Amino acid sequence: MGTRIIIGAALISFALTACNGQREAGEDLILAVGSYSSADSMGICVYRFDTGSGDAAFLCGMRGISNPSFVYPSRHRGILYAVAEDEGDKAALSTIVLDVERGSMAVLSTRPTYGGAPCNIMEAPSGGWVYTSNYSGGSITEFPVGGDGMLGEGREICFQGSSIHPDRQDRPYLHAVNFTKDGGLLLANDLGSDCMHLFDAKPPVDTLTHHRIAVPPGTGPRHLCFSPDSSMLYLLGELGGNVVAFDCDGAVPTMKQSLVVDSLGAGGCADIHCSPDGRYVYASHRLRGDGISVLRVGGDGCLAKVGYVPTGGHPRNFCLTPDGRFLLVACRDGDMIQVFSRDAETGMLTDTGKAIRMPKPVCLQWVTPPRPQ
Repeated sequence: MGTRIIIGAALISFALTACNGQREAGEDLILAVGSYSSADSMGICVYRFDTGSGDAAFLCGMRGISNPSFVYPSRHRGILYAVAEDEGDKAALSTIVLDVERGSMAVLSTRPTYGGAPCNIMEAPSGGWVYTSNYSGGSITEFPVGGDGMLGEGREICFQGSSIHPDRQDRPYLHAVNFTKDGGLLLANDLGSDCMHLFDAKPPVDTLTHHRIAVPPGTGPRHLCFSPDSSMLYLLGELGGNVVAFDCDGAVPTMKQSLVVDSLGAGGCADIHCSPDGRYVYASHRLRGDGISVLRVGGDGCLAKVGYVPTGGHPRNFCLTPDGRFLLVACRDGDMIQVFSRDAETGMLTDTGKAIRMPKPVCLQWVTPPRPQ
């Protein structure tokens, strides 16, 4: 059984599948996709994405993991991490070896998270440690990782607290873990307690350095992103439909703005990303009026809503290509990954009419393939 640590609210604040034919990567990107699926289904798929045309080609896929709803590429090239977003002893984190040239994937190691419904993964910038956010467990789990990618025994860090929503905020619900660019701080987003938990992040995490950064009641923190220069942090509220902007110049992030971006009050905001040039921030909304908000970044780092683009059903995770030309959206209920082109000047998105078809995609991640030996 892994170590279990509880943080009180009163603290300052082998499954292989064949793939199709190969082609030269060139300017292509490798896209890994997680989904909601049974272990018998091909829940993780990998594609080549052409940054010139916006076309995608299936590379390979893998069965064997139930509800691999979040995948994450390791700094060790050729390694992916994937959660099994389940409860009890089925809640787990796996290390996967991805061979892009052969078009194959295989599970290397699997460990229980101890906290239920792991829904997010983050690797420490220094390497050697991986973290999951466990939604229903109200916890994060810290795993040591060997040089070969094998996972060690996890240590669960549990939280306490609640907020104003009677159903969704009766207790902690941890949604994401992030590190500051320098790796000095670890941030854990707690939808249930309306805060970001902050730690000094030299692994293993020292729980005695815990601090809470409160956000407006009813926000329901979900995901966050940093500006390219790391001077600003943008936190998306799932329940409040707001984006909270933080100035990161000080020792800890300082709240600067809270902007409502979901005018329908659907309580289903999902993901947030900053454009590579730092001029725009994008946020996805579901449950009502499914789509993407387009937010312009001002000179002071604050945001203004300048547009809204409808998407397929239930948009979750999305990603921009590194050059900022395309934005891809995982539309869970549309059973597709929708491809938009992006205008760098206006920030607006245009549906290209192209889509990657697969059941219930929810997570999109760019993968850097291993260097040739």
